[in-house]
Amino acid sequence: MADTTKIKNVIDPYVRKWLSTQFISHNFEEKSLKLSGGGSYSFDAVSEDGLIIGEILSNRPKTSGGKENTGAVRKAQNVIDYLKKCQ
Repeated sequence: MADTTKIKNVIDPYVRKWLSTQFISHNFEEKSLKLSGGGSYSFDAVSEDGLIIGEILSNRPKTSGGKENTGAVRKAQNVIDYLKKCQ
């Protein structure tokens, strides 16, 4: 399994800071939100008022063999489903 330490400690905070420049007067943090139907999901970028929710995905579009990275596509589709279920 890949080491995601740099992504979580360097890239995600950088993207959250950048989002704050794009959505003036909003600060973003990683936050777990409740989902309709039960459970929760930890999103990478949630504004302090909860109106803006984002996920930072850093998967390659293709595998080393040149095929579509279906695992990454599936992960993105799951995140969209979680966004639809946010309360």
